[in-house]
Amino acid sequence: MKKLFTLGRPLDIKYPSNAFIIFFAAASFIGFSLGSVFSGGSALDSLAFGFRVFLSVFLAWAIGRELDPDQSLTAALAAVGQVIVIWFIDVPTLLLSFWALFTFRVLNRTTGLKAGYGDTVLATAISAWAGYQFTWVIPAAAAAVFIADSFLKEPNRIHLVTGTLLAGEAAYMLVPDPGIWYGFVNYPVKLGLVIGISVAFLLVIYRSRRVVSVGDETGEPLAARRVQLTQLFGLMVAILFPLWSGVQGFHQSATLWSVLGASSLVNIVSALTLTLG
Repeated sequence: MKKLFTLGRPLDIKYPSNAFIIFFAAASFIGFSLGSVFSGGSALDSLAFGFRVFLSVFLAWAIGRELDPDQSLTAALAAVGQVIVIWFIDVPTLLLSFWALFTFRVLNRTTGLKAGYGDTVLATAISAWAGYQFTWVIPAAAAAVFIADSFLKEPNRIHLVTGTLLAGEAAYMLVPDPGIWYGFVNYPVKLGLVIGISVAFLLVIYRSRRVVSVGDETGEPLAARRVQLTQLFGLMVAILFPLWSGVQGFHQSATLWSVLGASSLVNIVSALTLTLG
């Protein structure tokens, strides 16, 4: 099993960040469940809603660890931002969050290991299904991840095959739906957030040219180029997803914006601190 699945990361509560997310996600579960009950929801529906909130907050934290491994504060701030998103919008789709977490690990290798065969099959299946459920952007991004992983240092050559298959799915879905949604002009606040966070996140990608974090299993430094490509692909998905899915797509992908926004803020403050210091 260890050879088949290598992308799982341990959650040791001895680390402050890990302890924080367990208690914070649990508090979010309790708070939103009670809020739902007091709003007239049934006990069962309220518990189900609270559990979705728990998963959503946890996944935002976990994706933050993948996209910005050197800044532990990013993950915590992303979790806090996710609560705000849920409060104002609703729980973003969990399928997209699971896809992002799993697929990003294939490329940045935060475990320090190549994806096992089981990981490859699972990541490919999730990407293909998410593409069918949402838009061509998902399989296209997964294809880019797999193909990049097959060429970078210590390549996983089998991913050239899976990447090509997913690229074919993306092309098949894009051909009958080439139109971009232009309705963002009707949502100036959302448009401003997208533009502002996107520009600010470029600083994160630039600063990640040197990475000090190490793989969980190997203790060796992560490859900076892999981390930067993961960040770039994450940003591209967050931008392209709503362009083909409309404002609802922005809500569905809000978890990515929580992470990108948190990472941008943390790195801007860090850069200013270093500069002033």
